[in-house]
Amino acid sequence: MLMSESIDFFGPMADAGILEKLVQLTESRSLGVVLGALRSIANIIQETSSFTKGGDMLQAVLDAGALKEISVLLEMADYETRKEAFYIMYHTATSSRSCHLAALLGADLLAPLCDFLTVLEHSLVADVMEALSSLLSYGEQLAMSLADFLNPVATRMEELGAKDKLEFLCDSHSMNIHVAAHEILERYFYSCDENEMTTQLAVSMPPYSEGAARDSMDETIDMIVKTVCL
Repeated sequence: MLMSESIDFFGPMADAGILEKLVQLTESRSLGVVLGALRSIANIIQETSSFTKGGDMLQAVLDAGALKEISVLLEMADYETRKEAFYIMYHTATSSRSCHLAALLGADLLAPLCDFLTVLEHSLVADVMEALSSLLSYGEQLAMSLADFLNPVATRMEELGAKDKLEFLCDSHSMNIHVAAHEILERYFYSCDENEMTTQLAVSMPPYSEGAARDSMDETIDMIVKTVCL
């Protein structure tokens, strides 16, 4: 693994074209070489993110064509290879620069990210949801400039079946995954209209059987619910 606490190590390495060489190694027929190259790229991004501004090293990785190679690689990669490639996508998706998120979406890597929602490793699923949440937040920004104001990332994720997968994860035994899945669904997929329909359905149903006594609290609750629906 390539690790350092100083940008003095990574800067010259990038200038020497090492990043381009690592990206080229992802095309190797040797699984060990591919895994090593992907892991090294992810480590470089991670180790430099805390002391470089604006994700400069990540930008250098993207300029080297990493996302394009990952897109091709994922078409026939095994699980371990996909997992190593995921962390490059993860660091790109959680970048503070919108151009990095746009590059990830432009490389058609949203579908592979959504596929990771079904893996059995809880820590990996948690990272996947963090990456998707970041992309969904970016989608909210994009929606502001669209005629229908719909989040294009959320729309595409629903087409890919990600909403169903998130709803399944709401039943996870992991509290962190359970909560994260609920938060994503509530914020990006459950519209106000759906919430209003649920509330109206509750109002239309008789709260008690015939002849049941009603007190002032029952009437107060009904009044509050009806006010919300107006």
